[in-house]
Amino acid sequence: MITRSTILHLRFPFSWFLLPIYLLALISAGRIDPAKAWIAFFVLHFLLYPAANGFNSFYDRDQESIGALERPPSVTPDLLWVSLALDAAAVAIALAVGPIFALGCLLYGLGSKAYSSPAIRLKRHAFAGWLIAGFGQGGIVFLMVMWSVQVPPVNWTAGAGISAIAASLFTLGLIPITQIYQHREDIAQGCETISVKLGVRGTFYLAALTAAAVALALLVPRV
Repeated sequence: MITRSTILHLRFPFSWFLLPIYLLALISAGRIDPAKAWIAFFVLHFLLYPAANGFNSFYDRDQESIGALERPPSVTPDLLWVSLALDAAAVAIALAVGPIFALGCLLYGLGSKAYSSPAIRLKRHAFAGWLIAGFGQGGIVFLMVMWSVQVPPVNWTAGAGISAIAASLFTLGLIPITQIYQHREDIAQGCETISVKLGVRGTFYLAALTAAAVALALLVPRV
């Protein structure tokens, strides 16, 4: 039985913060296959991202505010297997989009587990965890969507490369902002995230700098 707590910890609304990456990939792809685009949208925002959210919550067991949950309920055992099932479903359905997209989903799922699981816990390492999560959720997702939904032949331009960089900068600025409310618990768990390292004010300065860099990147003429 799937509990209400598990549904809340999957944090479906939180996944929408990454929607700009998907939309930027569609814009950059040019001519797209609508069916593949819709499937990719569903896989990312209703399977892959919620699976990562749930897996993270299962091991963090936060009691204070986290992204999209002001008062997170106690974690129940079903959260782990539901998260793993969503991950598996994401990879299986992603095959309908293409092998690149399916491989990207598999790597994303493995990366999210490395970030949260006690065995590796990339979250403990401020810069490594930040960079891997930022590029994984940004540039990698951008590229796997763009390459997979394009109508052949695949069109790679310098403009697409700049957009991939912009996507990574976007998530590199977004991730620390979502960690501001977790400073006390992250410190208690021995996780010195980039947001903990910079402090609240430093986190906002970083977000402002990355937002400005994203804006400049998007203003670069596409060829």
